[in-house]
Amino acid sequence: MPCAEGELCLQQDRTPQPPHGHPCKGGCGGRLHGNCGSVFEDNEQHRICSTCVARTSKRKATPAKGVGAGPSKRQKQTSGGSKKGTGSRARLDNNKKLEILKMLDQKVSHAQIADRFKCSLRFIGTVKAGRQKVETATAAGCGSQKTARKGDFPEVDEIALDLLDKARKAKMPVTRHVLRSFGHSARATLLADTATSAALRVRVEDFKAGKRWAKNFVKRNKIQSVRLYDEAGSVDKEAIKERMDGIRALCEKYPARFIFNVDETGLQWKLMPRRTYLSTSEDRKTARGSKSMHFKDRLSAIMCCNADGTAKVDMAIIGRAKEPRCFKNGGSPLKYFSQTNAWSDSATFLKWWLDVFVPFVRRFTHEPVLLLMDGCSSHSDLVDDRGQVTVKTYPPLCTAVHQPMDLGVIAKTKVNYRKELLDVKTSTMLVADTLRAQAKARKMNAGTMGLAQGHQPHVRDAAELLQKAWASVTAQDIARCFVKAETVPEEMAAELTKQHGKTRFNVAEPDLKALAETVNTLSTSVQDAQKQGSRVVDGEISELLAELNIEPGKPVAGEAMAAI
Repeated sequence: MPCAEGELCLQQDRTPQPPHGHPCKGGCGGRLHGNCGSVFEDNEQHRICSTCVARTSKRKATPAKGVGAGPSKRQKQTSGGSKKGTGSRARLDNNKKLEILKMLDQKVSHAQIADRFKCSLRFIGTVKAGRQKVETATAAGCGSQKTARKGDFPEVDEIALDLLDKARKAKMPVTRHVLRSFGHSARATLLADTATSAALRVRVEDFKAGKRWAKNFVKRNKIQSVRLYDEAGSVDKEAIKERMDGIRALCEKYPARFIFNVDETGLQWKLMPRRTYLSTSEDRKTARGSKSMHFKDRLSAIMCCNADGTAKVDMAIIGRAKEPRCFKNGGSPLKYFSQTNAWSDSATFLKWWLDVFVPFVRRFTHEPVLLLMDGCSSHSDLVDDRGQVTVKTYPPLCTAVHQPMDLGVIAKTKVNYRKELLDVKTSTMLVADTLRAQAKARKMNAGTMGLAQGHQPHVRDAAELLQKAWASVTAQDIARCFVKAETVPEEMAAELTKQHGKTRFNVAEPDLKALAETVNTLSTSVQDAQKQGSRVVDGEISELLAELNIEPGKPVAGEAMAAI
């Protein structure tokens, strides 16, 4: 194959010679790679040195002043963005750089990586050399950051970040004001250090840890701000491991449908949201709230359900008034207890145990039942005279991590309640004045006027909305919370995940629930009659239970529920 057009090899004395394999030396004076006559692409190889190879990553160089072969006539193919002028180079963030490192670990070539990410080959080498920085930044939550910003005082940032790390290890909440104090401490540390250079000392003396520095410090270092909830951060998992293992071992003795969890929660039942969308005619600077944003009226609610979500005990509420006036015309749809502060004390919780939970269990099944709850002082003196219910308490300060009701069931109920309240308020907002006028014309008592009359909700309204909200919590929601709490054994958790991972069986339909309870009552009645030696007079009841494959005393299973 001939040399490039009109080109001849040049020896060191620059005498033109035909290409017959003699050694060549290029104008750059680098170490030679190959001899004249070696084929590279479509041309003979004339001058390729180590310097050119390092610069272009190809065993080919542009001839200098007629020395060596000319450029190939074939259209040059370059990696996207790897050559100046071939396209815009993308600025890659740390997440993309981490992908590049993973591809390098998988032995993917640099050229292929450059084609995929539209970057230069030199950039890939830079990423490889800075692996530790990329991995550290990604782990610190700076994956979307493209350029590491150092700021005007990187030495101050370094000390402030160290103080932040120590504060969070000590479980100390850090606010913007605390960050500014870290900045002042860093300045004092640098000025007091004898190793600080004179130039740095001059710069740091002018440093002011102001609001702008704190804001930019957070943005520059990708520091996240979160809201702390409950006592989850105080849980010592190693200390409670033995007791939690004991609870899981106890749960192995019961089917999922016979494992219950109960917990109380407070509810500011009149409180409205603090955020809103503004209309186009409003000014955000003049927008103001209303009295409904600051209501402090409080109820306590007691919620209980089983692990697979097929049995939800009727909610009970606790208020301050012994006999609220709004109950005069219809009573409460939920079981209502009164307490001076609307709290769940020992006496109130014992009433719930005797009046709500135990009767529910008697209707539900004759089999042994396990009730899990926290170790609150009000949860004492709970005894089942039949020995059907076993009560087990969680270790202290772990309910925020291991109690299913605290991991989403209560929160879902409150969200549903707020939605129901807003729906009612929205539906009556245009006719509220008319409704109030009609109620006044009927001379209704002030304590009995609620949402239906265009007023603020009363306790009966809250009870009705809570009943709907509790009914909207699905079996899938409950089962997933039990799995997340890691309270039940792994085998049971896997079964719950399999059962509720794909299907969404809503057990909250009131009619279906009432019918199922009726069938359960018939089942237990038949069992009691058989134990006493009595004969079931109504043959249709026995036939019904037989058709549904329900054994006397057994609860309604999934197949029977579907048949119902």
